[in-house]
Amino acid sequence: MRQVLLDGSLLEALQTRLFTAKTPFETGLIIGRLSEQKDYAIALVPTCDNEDAPSPTSWADADDSLILDHAAIVSGMLVGGITVIGIYAFCPSDAAKSKESVVHTILRKLYRKQAAANPLGLEDWEDERLFLQLCSKTKRNTVKAFSCKDTSKGSHPGELKLTPNVASGLVKITSHYGFNLSLEHD
Repeated sequence: MRQVLLDGSLLEALQTRLFTAKTPFETGLIIGRLSEQKDYAIALVPTCDNEDAPSPTSWADADDSLILDHAAIVSGMLVGGITVIGIYAFCPSDAAKSKESVVHTILRKLYRKQAAANPLGLEDWEDERLFLQLCSKTKRNTVKAFSCKDTSKGSHPGELKLTPNVASGLVKITSHYGFNLSLEHD
């Protein structure tokens, strides 16, 4: 069983925003770090809106390519082993269950893009990506891990552990670079 550590205040803030605004459906990215023992989710980032289309109200309206493009852009901005480790969806549980194959396809494509962008390759244990389902009816949250290399495996349940300040468990390195610049004007 995959163990996912998530800052409880992030989840609470996200759910408060979604329930207060009466949002029917939302997808987003899970930003964090994968490891062999447990995964660290340090941010939940909503998928950008498509300027040419209305916001989706269900999985039927969701734009898979927009989710993937957003993930690729965000992945390119992250450094130091932090990456997009999965996606989340705020929707009824039955809608999420009926779209598991769509979720698996999105996660496999995300994995392939990340593997292609990584010149050193990915470790064998890095082949799983996460799906966090936030139920819009019951406020229940479930995590599933999908194998992205082996399409026959499907998903298996994960354990979501709400932990304060998950990012503090990561190593922080600060550096400063000095340089001299002289510009000559003719």
